[in-house]
Amino acid sequence: HFISDYIKNYFKEFFSKKDLFSTSNPYEIYDLLSENNYFLISNAFNSCENSLLQTKLDYNMSGSTVILVFSIIDRLIIANTGDSRAFLQCKEGIKELSFDHKPDNPNEKERIVKSGGRVQPIKANGRYIGPSRVWVKDGDYPGLAMSRSVGDFIAKSVGCSCCPEVVDISIDDSCMFIVIASDG
Repeated sequence: HFISDYIKNYFKEFFSKKDLFSTSNPYEIYDLLSENNYFLISNAFNSCENSLLQTKLDYNMSGSTVILVFSIIDRLIIANTGDSRAFLQCKEGIKELSFDHKPDNPNEKERIVKSGGRVQPIKANGRYIGPSRVWVKDGDYPGLAMSRSVGDFIAKSVGCSCCPEVVDISIDDSCMFIVIASDG
């Protein structure tokens, strides 16, 4: 709960400093969230991760995925780090709002390998089994099955990232509901 509480409080504090919780113009909030390539959202994820370093808990081999959804008038802004998912059910079908950050995705793998990590499934009984995972170059750890998360600092040492992927879409009356899910 630390991560979700931290991010919620980050935005609450930011918007209260700007006196935007009392504003009648939600477009101001949208403009702040979307300006500079969604800098405020990315900064919230980085700030949360930096705050983990200040706690007495050990986040070297643990962390969390994060999926964040802002609904502002006729817009949805979705920020995703890891493999939690969001989709939107509309009359014409399902719209994917997030994409899994898996280590074997080409761009993710390239970043990890350039940072000195390796990407491969677990090796058991001489065979590779299961999904690709992130490992330090010469060790059998951390074995993270995603390429982005908040925390997981050993995985960060070999190229994993907390940087969210942001999707910004417009919605209308054909949109019925949104599902936000995690497998953990």
